[in-house]
Amino acid sequence: MRTNIENIKAFLIETLNRKSSISLYANYFSRMEENFAKYNLLDELGAFICDYLTIYSNGKVLKDEDIYSYFRDFYMYAARMKTDENILKHIYRYSNYYLKLLTLEISDVDVKNLISKINKIGAVDTYPYLLEVFEDYEFAHINKNTFLDILETVVEYAANRKFSEKEYVPFSVLSNELNKMLAMKNYVPQVSTNPIAPKFGKITINDLLNQY
Repeated sequence: MRTNIENIKAFLIETLNRKSSISLYANYFSRMEENFAKYNLLDELGAFICDYLTIYSNGKVLKDEDIYSYFRDFYMYAARMKTDENILKHIYRYSNYYLKLLTLEISDVDVKNLISKINKIGAVDTYPYLLEVFEDYEFAHINKNTFLDILETVVEYAANRKFSEKEYVPFSVLSNELNKMLAMKNYVPQVSTNPIAPKFGKITINDLLNQY
């Protein structure tokens, strides 16, 4: 039985061949494989594809058996609005962010230290969110201070969750709320009908976790 990656590769080769654009496969997907192989992380390529697709599934964590079919449907839908090169270039760019998360080959010491903390806690379910944060930082949609503020928030969340006695809460459940926390000083999260905001001060990660 072929793996998800093998099925995805076969789908891309067939699709690009049909459009006389097979060179794009070598330019992006093959280069991506080579990059993962360079770090002996080729086995993590499937995990990257899964996390990348999670971004486009409204945070839904995909089952292994759904990854190929979801990638195929995602690609065919995206191709209605974007060129094949733009789609593959985007995937390739995100794969480079993913390798930074795995290898910690990050030039900025402050960013590197915070990513290292996230990895030590084992909060790999935060990766889809972090990929988007890296993208925002790469294109100057956020500055370094905001980037570090986000990473510190993720570290706090992951640490509190790890040592909490409550049932494990996937990061995708709270990622939207965390964005709002960062945007509004006294934000009251809409994760239940019961108010949980303290009378004064901003909502904390613990306040969110106490909802579950």
